[in-house]
Amino acid sequence: MKRGIVFRLVQGMMVLVLVLAGAACQRQEAASSKGGAGQGEAAAPAAAGLIRGTVVETMNSGGYTYLRLDTGTGKVWVAVREMKAAVGDRLTLKPGTVMHDFQSRTLNRTFPEIVFSEGPADGPGATAPAPEAGMGSGTKASAGGHPLTPRADVHVLKAEGEHAYTVAEIHAGRDRLAGKKVRVRGQVVKVSPNIMGRNWIHLQDGTGDETAGTYDLTVTSADLPAKGEVVTVEGTLAVDKDFGAGYRYGVIVEGAKVTR
Repeated sequence: MKRGIVFRLVQGMMVLVLVLAGAACQRQEAASSKGGAGQGEAAAPAAAGLIRGTVVETMNSGGYTYLRLDTGTGKVWVAVREMKAAVGDRLTLKPGTVMHDFQSRTLNRTFPEIVFSEGPADGPGATAPAPEAGMGSGTKASAGGHPLTPRADVHVLKAEGEHAYTVAEIHAGRDRLAGKKVRVRGQVVKVSPNIMGRNWIHLQDGTGDETAGTYDLTVTSADLPAKGEVVTVEGTLAVDKDFGAGYRYGVIVEGAKVTR
């Protein structure tokens, strides 16, 4: 009698072990196939330090650049603020947060694992991000360190009314104008649309010093003027603004309303 009970208990335990083992295999198989990750797709231990690799796939969407890097030991997806990158580029990126099963709505795609990096690292292998973050060849920098477009041959009359300033006056009065409303009239010399959810506009009015880099003013806005238009912008002046990923500005007019 007792031996029968023991036998049934042992038999039940064996069945339970087999069921659990089968379930574990199914979970492992599902995890390996989820998201369609290719062979050699590495986890992201490199997220704890610098991430170095060669770009094998890249795409821009929603203000981000998505990069698939071949690190030499595997491949990993990394997302950074929108920047210039091409297949074959060798990049060194800063560490970041690892996200699992991240769904990009703008790409309509789920990444089983992706690192949200702070951007390119200084030193060998780093490439300058562009639109607004990089220092292109021959590009001047403002007093605040952000890239400028070349000085254009423009002469625009100063805006009228309260809070009106020239580009040079904005730079010169940055400390007392920080956090205040300003109005500036100028010619649009460059437009970078839809970066980090806003449009980036460079204005020049003919004032300012070329050597000091105070002739160019960056403005962010939901409005999108065309290059060459003369516009008046009104927004809040921010100083020493650092958006990360190399987006650093000594002065910048944010949330501006653009009128023609």
